[in-house]
Amino acid sequence: GMVGSSEVTDSGLLHLSFGGTSRKQNLSSVDITFCRNTSYAGTFPLRDNLDNLKIIRRQPRWMDGSYITPFASNNREDTAEVHVYYADGSF
Repeated sequence: GMVGSSEVTDSGLLHLSFGGTSRKQNLSSVDITFCRNTSYAGTFPLRDNLDNLKIIRRQPRWMDGSYITPFASNNREDTAEVHVYYADGSF
């Protein structure tokens, strides 16, 4: 698979996004976790061109979810800021 491959690039993701009718209709997930030669912006053509794409994974599954940070809201110590991280690495 592509997971962790240093050969996968943003250019490769662009080519993957132009895969013809079968790929456009059937590809539902892409896992590029640890593919360090890809970027968040490099996934945009996949989102734009693959109709049934449900998930692009750019980080390990255990990193998905909500995390309480040590940052207080409005300088109040009794509140905390929650960050939500998604499979594509966005938050």
